[in-house]
Amino acid sequence: LTYGIGSSFVTEKAGGLFEVSTFTKIESTRALLDSVRSVLAKAVQTGITVPELRKVKAYLAGQYAVHLETPEALAGDLASAAFYGLADNYMETYLARLRAVTLPQVNRAAKRFFDPGGLTVVLVGPASKIEKQLTSLGEFENRPVASVAN
Repeated sequence: LTYGIGSSFVTEKAGGLFEVSTFTKIESTRALLDSVRSVLAKAVQTGITVPELRKVKAYLAGQYAVHLETPEALAGDLASAAFYGLADNYMETYLARLRAVTLPQVNRAAKRFFDPGGLTVVLVGPASKIEKQLTSLGEFENRPVASVAN
């Protein structure tokens, strides 16, 4: 259904958001949207599993050193830690704190942030072809690209 998909938390000093970004053929827009909503609903309803948590922890731990391999990346993380008022040893203790994350903590976060009922969906494409796929989802707004491009 997709040529690529990813998700992330976008942090701000006073909050933030969780986002999923993907792209697909126009004809499969609704199927992909339903699939994403289904994955999020499953995380809320049945929770993340121990193997999934293990896999994510291993991935994040493995990527940590790679993420910091350039002076620019290191400076960026130090600046972010200072901006958000994190402890001076934030980067030094990252891996220990990552390992300490528990399954109940993860599942509480999933229930809080992954609720498909609270989603705001932004679709970019030819509205005349996408709108027909969305009629059963409730209200939506169609905006020309020019109205949001600036």
